[in-house]
Amino acid sequence: MRAAILGALVAEQDLRRALVDVSSRITHRDACAIAAARAVADRAAWIMAGADREEELWKGWRGDCDHPAWSGAMTIMRRAADRRASVDDLAADLGQPNAVTGYACTSVPLALYAWWLHRSDLASILSDVHRCGGDVDTIGAIAGALSGLEGGVATCPPDWLGRIIDRPLTVGVLRRQAKALAEHSRPVRWWWIFQPVRGLLVLLIVIGHGLMRLAR
Repeated sequence: MRAAILGALVAEQDLRRALVDVSSRITHRDACAIAAARAVADRAAWIMAGADREEELWKGWRGDCDHPAWSGAMTIMRRAADRRASVDDLAADLGQPNAVTGYACTSVPLALYAWWLHRSDLASILSDVHRCGGDVDTIGAIAGALSGLEGGVATCPPDWLGRIIDRPLTVGVLRRQAKALAEHSRPVRWWWIFQPVRGLLVLLIVIGHGLMRLAR
């Protein structure tokens, strides 16, 4: 999920990939996860550069990783694209017909494909991802980041933005932060001290939701 931001900011490939590798290894050590993060960052850079040659897109997704799981997933994804398969069909082809796991060799190909199939139609992207089930927040974040880079905030339905309640990181704070990044100016200050409180509240909500489902 962090890779798209680095891809948008860093145009030079060697530096971009070095930063992506460092960022990825904070939480992921598998070679497939590194390849997946690079693929997301490279596609973000591809969008920012205004490129439009799709063959470059598919070649870049394969990357320089010879991990068999990643190469296999890219082959399956290309076959799905050749027949304009739905996102649901790709999930089934990847062996995830009911719920897509967070494993990089399934979640990231699905995110890339959902973006490629719908491009700047964010509502269709997220609807398709949500319908697949599983780790939809991660997949939607990756696909949504690419869609946003390509179409801007206008790709997001206004009523969706209006329903976001995520203090202290409000939509206004995020807009100012995005502007600061684009202008290479100082990061925006925000009430970070409230972030742990928010995290605790979210944890309690998740636990409560889980207990309610177990009780059914």
